[in-house]
Amino acid sequence: EASSNSVTLVDLAGREQERLTQCRTERFKELTLINRSLFHLARCVRALATQGASGAGTCGGGGAPGVDGQSHHFRNSKLTMVLGHALAGNSRTAVVGTVSPARGAYEDSLATLRFCESVKQVRTRPALAATRREDVVQELQDEVRRLSVELFRARSGH
Repeated sequence: EASSNSVTLVDLAGREQERLTQCRTERFKELTLINRSLFHLARCVRALATQGASGAGTCGGGGAPGVDGQSHHFRNSKLTMVLGHALAGNSRTAVVGTVSPARGAYEDSLATLRFCESVKQVRTRPALAATRREDVVQELQDEVRRLSVELFRARSGH
């Protein structure tokens, strides 16, 4: 049997408070892009969690649906494109959230916990693809036989 696996590890550093960083250079632009990507990821996760909690079925197959079953929401950022298969495909997904006991980090810790709770609500259906080499060879041989019969009929005018 042949199967393939992949592991995607992403460190989501957390949202940055632009007003608190006091930077207005390239770093500010980078922080803005990070926050935008995290916003789109949270939006996709919330949509998928709503689908999982409502029993409306899971996301899978070719497209990774976003809000209202629309797949284009996964194309809103590179982060959601990278994680789309892990959130809505044939996969097992784990999330580790880190929080801080500091009072000043209360809002960030609460946001992290809410995000992790949303991810827990996302339902995927991991399944092994049962494609053994012998099965593929048999399917191809059957196809050759079928095409041979079809060719014979076409040549003989039947």
